[in-house]
Amino acid sequence: MPSGYSSTTGGATLTQEQVAAVLINPLKARAVVLAAGPQIFYSRGGVPLRIPRLDSVTLNDPWRSENTLIAETDPLLGEVVLLPSSLKSLKVLHRISNELARHAVTDIANALGNALVAEVARAADAAFLAGTGAANTILGLTNATGVQVTAGVGTPTVDDLYDAELVALIRELAVRATAMTSASPRDFEIERLQLALARVGRAIAAARAAGAPIQELAAQRGELRLRLDHLMEQV
Repeated sequence: MPSGYSSTTGGATLTQEQVAAVLINPLKARAVVLAAGPQIFYSRGGVPLRIPRLDSVTLNDPWRSENTLIAETDPLLGEVVLLPSSLKSLKVLHRISNELARHAVTDIANALGNALVAEVARAADAAFLAGTGAANTILGLTNATGVQVTAGVGTPTVDDLYDAELVALIRELAVRATAMTSASPRDFEIERLQLALARVGRAIAAARAAGAPIQELAAQRGELRLRLDHLMEQV
């Protein structure tokens, strides 16, 4: 929304094309899951999508002689509901003043935009891959039911990767990307917070060099440190 507007009236709403240019397209290139090329369904107005699905089909005695009645087949159909109205969406908001944008020695708008895209990409990947689905959030691949798994013990080997690829190929699925993460969600979150602290530290250093205020960034750093300390104290 342009600076100075406090409502969506008076031409303050961003169009779909504008959002695609500043967020969607860069996000597709930055997020690992989106960069793998999944099929994307677009829904206008947040209306839930109902995707037809063929659950099963059984051929009843398909071998027939000439001039004999062909048995009918009754496939079992279903649907997958995407974007239900109760599902939460990923939203990020960060305000900067016009004075900061004018006086910064660097292009602060683009710098913050790139930082936000990077953070949204990490949050989206974490949800797509390991989301728990709790409180109407995204259910990740590793926690979904009906996914194909291969048995593995200890450190993954090349043979384990080939076995996983074979499982996909048997089901006529193309392997476009491979993702690995730690076995512990706690370790994953600790690493994410440590990276976030490093980024905020660099942002504070850049703001100080530009003579810009750092109160908000300092508050973010303090919150991240508290969350990290809390996780580190857990056994």
